[in-house]
Amino acid sequence: MKTTKKLVSALLLAVTVLTGVFAAPAQSKAAWYDKPIEFVSAGDRWVTTYIHAENGGPVIHYKVYVEVENSAYNKYIHMWYCDNTKVWRNSNAATYVKSLDNNRELWVIEGYTVGDAQFALHYETDNGVDAWDNNNGNDYFLNQVSN
Repeated sequence: MKTTKKLVSALLLAVTVLTGVFAAPAQSKAAWYDKPIEFVSAGDRWVTTYIHAENGGPVIHYKVYVEVENSAYNKYIHMWYCDNTKVWRNSNAATYVKSLDNNRELWVIEGYTVGDAQFALHYETDNGVDAWDNNNGNDYFLNQVSN
């Protein structure tokens, strides 16, 4: 009987510890409504030159503006995009534009695509923030968001 009580006691202790571990709230750097990265706009979009149709169409210059949480000094912000070449690739890294209210910053990604492109935004910091903005799983499209 004593062995059974000890066994039940040990099992209850194990269940209590495991429940505490799995039920503990996750540590989060931002609340669910505070997006670490968010697409703002695309502008200054223009055709810089035309290339042969078999290569996918005109070369388009773009600027994509991104608002990010200022959660670390070192940040890497870029677009993951696919243009008319049908190859997914990383854009140039974003450059800092200015500080905003509420511990946010404005950054810009500037580059070239072959024709129109679809993209998602990626934000990484040295202190572990790794966030994406992909328009709720639908990606953004340069031809739909630019001037």
